[in-house]
Amino acid sequence: MVIKLNLADAFGAWERGDAPTARNIVRMVLRETPKLAGAHYLQGLLYLGEGQPSKAVQALKNAALYGPDSPALRLAMGRAYALGGAGAQAEEQFRKALTLAPACPPRCGRWPMC
Repeated sequence: MVIKLNLADAFGAWERGDAPTARNIVRMVLRETPKLAGAHYLQGLLYLGEGQPSKAVQALKNAALYGPDSPALRLAMGRAYALGGAGAQAEEQFRKALTLAPACPPRCGRWPMC
């Protein structure tokens, strides 16, 4: 019996707080599809949760390279830079996030997903 896991399974595990399962699924997904932006994005979020900002930045840069830009991606990248002590780079990413979603300011309650 073959069990096929996909990125939705990884995000589901992450949302349930099961980071080890999410990480394992992301590794398997990236092994099969190394240029999948969403997998790199989730990998970056997982690294952020583990307090590994340099690995998070690299994963998030890969997400930006392979997929569309988004406020959520730039916010995560800004958080990673800030966690690593790179204030100027963090500020740049936060500004890019605002530029990508100017009609929906952070106080709307849905930003960056609006």
